[in-house]
Amino acid sequence: MAQELKHEIQKQNGTEEEVDESKLPFPNAPIVRVMREEIDNDKIISKRVKEEMNKWLAEMCRDISKELNKSPYKKIEGDDLSSAVAKYRQFDELHREKEKIKRGLQRVIEDVNEQISDLERKE
Repeated sequence: MAQELKHEIQKQNGTEEEVDESKLPFPNAPIVRVMREEIDNDKIISKRVKEEMNKWLAEMCRDISKELNKSPYKKIEGDDLSSAVAKYRQFDELHREKEKIKRGLQRVIEDVNEQISDLERKE
């Protein structure tokens, strides 16, 4: 009974261990080490984030491997990997281009509003 109550409280608080680490695709330590290179030392990475990152990396690995498998050759080379990961690398470039276009459109909107104000003053 007490064990069930403890389990229920942990579940409500979100502190319940969701996945046994041995069932994750990769060891957590190297993943956390890489995350720590970019995350401030005063921040705590929750177990859930570690597990979700682990699962996400496995999913990415599977997706890229499926792309690599499309190669007609028996040996997978570096060029094949570059092609397989290109869509993920292009995402950042597309985001930067989108922001550049948004800034340009914002300038056009400001110019149009200024022209409208000038016309209204002349009336």
